[in-house]
Amino acid sequence: MADHAGAYMVGIDLGGTKILAGVVDAEGRILARAKLRTQADRPAAEVIASIGEAVRSAVAQAGLSMEQISAIGVAAPGVLDAAAGVVRFAPNLRWRDVPLAAALRKDLGVPVYLENDVNMGTLAEHVLGAGRGARDVVGIFVGTGIGGGIILNGRLHRGRNGSAGEVGHMTVKMGGPRCGCGRRGCLEAVASRTAIVRDLRAAIDAGAASVLPKLVKGDLDRLTSGALAEAVRRGDKLTIKVLKRATKSLGIGVGSIVNFLGPEMVILGGGVIEALDDAWLERVRRVAHLYAIGNAMEGVKIVRAQLGDDAVMLGAAVLAQQMLVEAPPNCLAVIDIGTNSVEMLAAAVRNGRLEQILRDEERITLLGEGFEQTGMLAPAAMERTLAAISEFALESARIGVERLMALATSAVRSAENGPAYVERIRQEAGVEVRTLSGEQEAEMTFRGIVADEMLAGHKLLAVDVGGGAMELVLGSQEGIEARLSLDLGGARLAQRFLTSDPVAEAELAQLRSFVREVLSAVISPSSAQGRLVVATGGTARALAAIDLLETGGSAEAVHGYVLSATRVNAILDQLARMTRAERRRMPGLPSARADVIVAGAAIFATVMDALGIDRMVISTRGLRYGALMALAQEMG
Repeated sequence: MADHAGAYMVGIDLGGTKILAGVVDAEGRILARAKLRTQADRPAAEVIASIGEAVRSAVAQAGLSMEQISAIGVAAPGVLDAAAGVVRFAPNLRWRDVPLAAALRKDLGVPVYLENDVNMGTLAEHVLGAGRGARDVVGIFVGTGIGGGIILNGRLHRGRNGSAGEVGHMTVKMGGPRCGCGRRGCLEAVASRTAIVRDLRAAIDAGAASVLPKLVKGDLDRLTSGALAEAVRRGDKLTIKVLKRATKSLGIGVGSIVNFLGPEMVILGGGVIEALDDAWLERVRRVAHLYAIGNAMEGVKIVRAQLGDDAVMLGAAVLAQQMLVEAPPNCLAVIDIGTNSVEMLAAAVRNGRLEQILRDEERITLLGEGFEQTGMLAPAAMERTLAAISEFALESARIGVERLMALATSAVRSAENGPAYVERIRQEAGVEVRTLSGEQEAEMTFRGIVADEMLAGHKLLAVDVGGGAMELVLGSQEGIEARLSLDLGGARLAQRFLTSDPVAEAELAQLRSFVREVLSAVISPSSAQGRLVVATGGTARALAAIDLLETGGSAEAVHGYVLSATRVNAILDQLARMTRAERRRMPGLPSARADVIVAGAAIFATVMDALGIDRMVISTRGLRYGALMALAQEMG
């Protein structure tokens, strides 16, 4: 781990019960630790704040400052989108679609990388523990469940969808006990501590003699790996019988893995393995040899893990350092100059694919303010927007962006002074701006949306309501079938129709009637039938955040959130009754969107009503992602 001499990393092991943060030097030595309770019943934002607290505490204990930390690795449970830094689903944390890496990066000001916790245990053992020197390694960790990780050719192997290494869900006993995943006969269902406790409880309830009830004071729910080891030490026949069955199943699993992958080494770890002596490990070896084909086991080492409770935290630190040492060759950024806001997305790209989000930021500058009345971009609005573009350009240079693409949309392409403003941006901010047509904007937005794996296999209707225009795209990951760009943006229609404060019912009705009239001329309700409707843009994100907060969720979890037509109309009614001042204080709504959110919500509500849409999925991906992917493919 010494390739990045002088660097200090922080590794974080995030679990359902504990947060463990450790400061690690370039040699893999732990300089300091901090441990806090997760308290997973809290909102995600509070847990993330505790992670930040643990990191700062560990850094202070190490006698360092955050400025001396080069990067942070986070090992988290569940289903992850590692490239985006998002925890998609973690039942032990009660999280869904939480942008963990971005939140920590914003809090701590340091690059943050996310990976699966068991993968990190395997990586640590490969680099710092039992697997040092081996090129092909499989790690199997037996605890409450069974997890695994794979190292191939010296690198962590994640698989196409990041799910490689789920050894606990290999079938080793057809028709066996039901696993927590819902299937039968998984390795986890027959060899994990949960399975062992289940079998022991059933036998004891049936009258079998055992010292275990005495060891756990009659509460088998408190049965730990240590208690199992003590029962074995006392010669408890029932415990020995159940453990023999479990270790046989584990040996079958190991033999099958060796047959399939042919690793140099299999590392066994986790609480159950740590608690048992070497005689049990030898039993796993013998069974694995029995189930291996031919000479498949020749030269294969089956060894005990060495790093114990620190493995996952150390693996996260190793990941952080590897991401720095093996930094991808391209760092790309896109600035989206919209009617209502300016947004920047920067990412590390390897081989033409987005690998890590580095920055994802927004500044609401209201560039289209007053446009409906004058047809021109107003001086004050241009100044605000130019300041945001300049800020993002400087930040891009600071983080090492090699290619920066700036795109202008509805306000700039429609304004009489748009071309002059583009030239001013070039001269004063040093940024070349490409003004997109409505069709180009629709295509690039759709490209960003469909890159999301959760949309694979679906026929889609994408709806992007921006400040100056609305894009409608029919298609799938196979391509675009039809696209429309309409002058139905939230800022544009707010200026045209909504002059009262709070909004008058007649004004809102007039706006909705106008939207319905425009739609009826260009798209029929049948267009949406049989399609998954995906909404993107600032208005969609704001509506989802409002609904999440009102229902006890996290405003950070908008990506993938399903918003019903009933809720869109309810939120619209609520917003329309408020004054602008009241809307600025509304939880989940950025205060600068208070002037345009009613019009934006009304556009969505009318589209859903006119096309017979009962629900839509929110996507935080859109134009910036599509443009970044286009850049990535150019560079790759």
